[in-house]
Amino acid sequence: MREEVGKLLTDGAVTQIEVTTLGSASLRWGRQWDYLIAIDLRAGSDAGILVDGAACAALLGDFRLLGMRPSVVVADDERSVVLAERRA
Repeated sequence: MREEVGKLLTDGAVTQIEVTTLGSASLRWGRQWDYLIAIDLRAGSDAGILVDGAACAALLGDFRLLGMRPSVVVADDERSVVLAERRA
């Protein structure tokens, strides 16, 4: 897995790769063994090109070998909407 992460870092678009274990907010909605892999990209970079590349496919393949079912989503700051904000 380290090899695949290293290959992703050689892509000029990637600025950081971070893995986080996700916890449940309550036992009622609990899940186990969920992880978030965040790959931060430079502004203007195309996430689709990175995800379709061989290095990302190899990393996702490693997670499948570990029995996980990875999925890929994009969180685009330019397409987010603030639903509420506390004013001082």
